[in-house]
Amino acid sequence: MINFSDQAYLDQDFTSNLDKLQHGLAHLSMSGGTALYDTVVTAADKMERSATHTRKVLIVITDGDDNSSKLAFRWNCSFISRRSLRIDRNSGECGLNFTRS
Repeated sequence: MINFSDQAYLDQDFTSNLDKLQHGLAHLSMSGGTALYDTVVTAADKMERSATHTRKVLIVITDGDDNSSKLAFRWNCSFISRRSLRIDRNSGECGLNFTRS
């Protein structure tokens, strides 16, 4: 579980332990900026290097649009497509389309 505001940081490594996941979710912070695109790259890289299962899902929970990423949106698209990853919510440009509900 990667928490983020102006930057991304690992709150909980991969686990199937529901208690650890619930603990991580209970401590999400919602302050500062939103480095959404940087966090997607961080999470995708972490999954590629460390995940042991063949099926991988990235769930993004955000309180707003990206306003703090240091990496450009186009660079993120390139990163995702080079790794044959798809992060999809309503299938937008390069598979990255985040919409608020």
